[in-house]
Amino acid sequence: MLDIDKTWEGILYLLTGYNLDQIENATPPLSWALFSGQIIGEELDMGYGPANYCLPDQVKTIAAALRELPSETLKQRFDPTKCNNLKYILIFLPESHSPCALAKRTREI
Repeated sequence: MLDIDKTWEGILYLLTGYNLDQIENATPPLSWALFSGQIIGEELDMGYGPANYCLPDQVKTIAAALRELPSETLKQRFDPTKCNNLKYILIFLPESHSPCALAKRTREI
């Protein structure tokens, strides 16, 4: 299991180019990686709303889209100042704070 803690909105932005306030503009399948639209239960608040889940076919589609997502796209979307202004929590690898390292880590996720 991978614990992304509070980095989910930064990941959403890197994958889709949209933040949570603009989630309706983000197109599947990459938006499904964090918000599938399928709710386990409204009463199951996980701290930031109800938990989402993906069906097996959606997982395959997301995985294929992630494989096809160019690292260059992730690098272009990586803007520490913009992310800081949007209050995203960014993922940094200990050995590097470069966009390349962030893109690599996002691909791992």
